[in-house]
Amino acid sequence: ARKNLAELSVAQDFPFTALQRFEGLNFEEKESTGTANPKLDNRILRLEVDILKRRGFQPYWERY
Repeated sequence: ARKNLAELSVAQDFPFTALQRFEGLNFEEKESTGTANPKLDNRILRLEVDILKRRGFQPYWERY
């Protein structure tokens, strides 16, 4: 349910709130299982890249 709330924050254009929620979920998973969820890690990375793109930064893999 908390992951859905984080995704809802993304859809409502609150990326920093969503990022905090995803990082919190990932931290809890690390604490309980000892390893991070790779899907959450990937989602956090994509969200961070999206935030940077909106601010005008371009990831190195998209440079020509």
